[in-house]
Amino acid sequence: MKNLNYRLGLFFLFTGILSLGKAQAQNLVTNGTFTAGNASWTFFAPATTAEVMAENVYGGTTTNLTAEIDNGSNFRQVNIAVTPGETYNLSFKCTRRTAGGAGFSLPPIPCTINAKVYNGTAVFLNQNVSSSNTVFNLQCQNYQFTPTTATVTLDLANVNNPSTLGMIMDDITITPVNQVINFSGQACVGGDFTLTAPASTAPNAVYTNYQWTGPNGFTATGQTATVTNAPVAAAGTYTCTMTLNGCVQVTGQFAITLSTTATNDIAYICQGDSINIFGQFVHNAGIFDSTFQNINGCDSVSTITVNVMPSPGKILAPDSLIVCQYDTVRLETSTNPINPNFSYSWTPSTGLNSTTAPNVWFIADQSRNYTLRVAAPDPNLTCWMEHTIHVIVNPGDFLKLNLNEAAICPGNSVQLQATGAQQYNWSPALYVDNTSSATPLITPTTSGTYTVIGTSDKGCTDTQQVQITVHPAAVLSIPDVVNIYSGEQYFMEPATNAVHFTWFPDAGLNSAHVSNPVMSPEVNTRYFVVATTENGCTVSDSVDILVMNTAIDMPNAFVPGNGNFKVVKRGIAALNAFKIFNRWGEEIFSTTDIEHGWDGTWQGKPQAAGVYVYQIDARTAEGKPFKKQGTVTLLR
Repeated sequence: MKNLNYRLGLFFLFTGILSLGKAQAQNLVTNGTFTAGNASWTFFAPATTAEVMAENVYGGTTTNLTAEIDNGSNFRQVNIAVTPGETYNLSFKCTRRTAGGAGFSLPPIPCTINAKVYNGTAVFLNQNVSSSNTVFNLQCQNYQFTPTTATVTLDLANVNNPSTLGMIMDDITITPVNQVINFSGQACVGGDFTLTAPASTAPNAVYTNYQWTGPNGFTATGQTATVTNAPVAAAGTYTCTMTLNGCVQVTGQFAITLSTTATNDIAYICQGDSINIFGQFVHNAGIFDSTFQNINGCDSVSTITVNVMPSPGKILAPDSLIVCQYDTVRLETSTNPINPNFSYSWTPSTGLNSTTAPNVWFIADQSRNYTLRVAAPDPNLTCWMEHTIHVIVNPGDFLKLNLNEAAICPGNSVQLQATGAQQYNWSPALYVDNTSSATPLITPTTSGTYTVIGTSDKGCTDTQQVQITVHPAAVLSIPDVVNIYSGEQYFMEPATNAVHFTWFPDAGLNSAHVSNPVMSPEVNTRYFVVATTENGCTVSDSVDILVMNTAIDMPNAFVPGNGNFKVVKRGIAALNAFKIFNRWGEEIFSTTDIEHGWDGTWQGKPQAAGVYVYQIDARTAEGKPFKKQGTVTLLR
């Protein structure tokens, strides 16, 4: 696309606002001077009539008709036309009545009425007006309001006058704050035009003291202001200030822009473009002129000089690119003709490494259009051309795995499941049963990271990884066989890295869930154990606990103080009799407690070293008798 710049002269400008679009009526209150009596006015409670009489009846000196607002006369006028949003003046003259009627006292001081402008529930003005004069004196009052509806109602009501005498009213007027000024003539340089302010519509609205000001020191008086053979300096805003009904000063304005009668303009176009000059499409540089009458009625001569600016002729670049998400993409372009002064601008700038180079790159994140504008800058006109490349980015984040990490024990397998791709490739291949499967079974012996590369149906690739941890194997070392004697206990102390244990059967164990149970079975028993590490790896083993028959024996010497001389046994046995005799055949010790032995004394005295005879009569837990007689040497 190429740009045009066509600067035309003032002959296209029309100035002269013929209407400001405001309400035209200058006195919107009908019969506000009461010259027609109380016609056009209605009344509301407690009023039933309206009193309209000459001023001299109420204390004035003239016969000018006025109206009285008293306790029995509330005035109302409805459907007064206004323009919503425009500000209005409510003006009137009022005075406290100073001449009493027969049998009635004068109003109080102050005497107050209420002026209200409204429409339905919307109140635009609600103003109490008081007069305290003792001599009849009509004074001007003026209040502003801005309606939001197209019609309003005006109420004038007695407020605090208990008598039937009250406030005297005259010259009640609603008029726009901004008065309407009308235009006639030609708004041309060298032309004549007249501006007209609102006219008096006596007796309802009387305008006096017209004062005009304007551009280039312009002043005038009277209802109209005329400019002849207008110079260029006559363009501007004209203001008229006037007095309405001798009470309120109002203002109207009118803006004048003058059309020239001769223009000289310059048009710039880009090479290869055309421009409409006076109804003719022009492609080449040149000077063109025409004479015509503009819409203000002014004859004008217009001269246009057309200049042709250099422009890029063509942008050489692809219309579209299809790439994969996260790819590094180059956007390469060139122009014809080549111009080192061309400037380049890419939009949007999102992701681009540069926005002002003909060749750029970005990392593809999502599909979007990139537009390159190539421009040939010129002080008068920038000629440019644009080319849009549609970059279509196929998804690169499509591969999903059922696991991100897994932990197993040696010898176990992990079933992985990948989805979202059309083809899969797992690495490293070691321990993977099928490297191209979406659901391979992996049986590693050591911890490691496994990577899968998925290829979509669009040819894009995505990568996911799973970390597989192989925990240490459970270790348990216990003896194969343990021999114990009846009544004995075996304290199991395995070599292990496990933390949880289950022994079976639990008979003869102090606990079936510890690593080192105390084992005391009554019969030969094979115990099975399952040991589990803190990571859940398990190992099983067993131990045979063989219960041996009770064995009894006697030592052949002992040293008092280093232990007593008594029965030596393995297992459970009961003692019928155990006796010691000295060399003279005297019994010096006797007991039936198998755990009790001779300490080498008799009658509280240590015995001499030597040989002593013993006799023992016992039986084992299995009921087998054990009797023996022999000698023992006492050593000192």
